[in-house]
Amino acid sequence: MRYAIELYKNDACDIYLLNVFTAGGNIMQDLMNMEPGSELYERRKSDSENGLSKIFDMVALSKDGNPKHHFKTISVFNNPIEAIKDVVEKKDIEMIVMGTKGETYSRATTFGSTAIYVMEKVRNCPVIVVPLHAKSDIPKEIVFPTSYKTHYKKRELSYLTDIA
Repeated sequence: MRYAIELYKNDACDIYLLNVFTAGGNIMQDLMNMEPGSELYERRKSDSENGLSKIFDMVALSKDGNPKHHFKTISVFNNPIEAIKDVVEKKDIEMIVMGTKGETYSRATTFGSTAIYVMEKVRNCPVIVVPLHAKSDIPKEIVFPTSYKTHYKKRELSYLTDIA
């Protein structure tokens, strides 16, 4: 979040903080036990909303707050990729900025599995993946992952060229 806030410090932004929650077991358990109103669903939803509230307070109410930035939280039960695609579509999101290293904090890999899936599967919005210990400096390197099967239009690359 700090990276996105610094990167877009001169721009007016609505910044959505998204948390996707599941039961934490396998997908079959989630589908069978995670209905709205069930104890497990309500507990996970409450945990998600409380965590988002703490982050919202920490960022939105900090002494370095930027009056150009407006923060909103979204807590949703879903598969992370589907949740991200859905929010991008419904909220007309222009850029995804996400951290990597999630729950594992593995040093063996550069990006976590969710970040890789987002880069591969989310096609309707550019994605910036920020490594765990990234500094808020101007990027010296930009990775543009592509299969070389897509022809890009100028407008599709405008965010990348603006940052570059």
